[in-house]
Amino acid sequence: MPRFLNMALRGEPITINGDGKQTRTFCYVDDNTETILRCLEKDLFVNDVLNIGSDTERSVLDLAKLIIKLTGSKSTLTHRPALPEGT
Repeated sequence: MPRFLNMALRGEPITINGDGKQTRTFCYVDDNTETILRCLEKDLFVNDVLNIGSDTERSVLDLAKLIIKLTGSKSTLTHRPALPEGT
């Protein structure tokens, strides 16, 4: 996300690896940190798995388009070949 924002703010083309249909979930870092600290302080989820994130998926392509819109950028979208699986 920071890379997309920086490119948009500079009016540079935003580069997407692959077709951009891959999805991600995002979580505000302060919310993530607050949850972790609360769990540590209250001894919650000891030796257990806790998913701290959103259940809302957004495609990389939609994210790039949204960033362009919200920043009022003149950036265009460019595509590179997809990265190898797992990178």
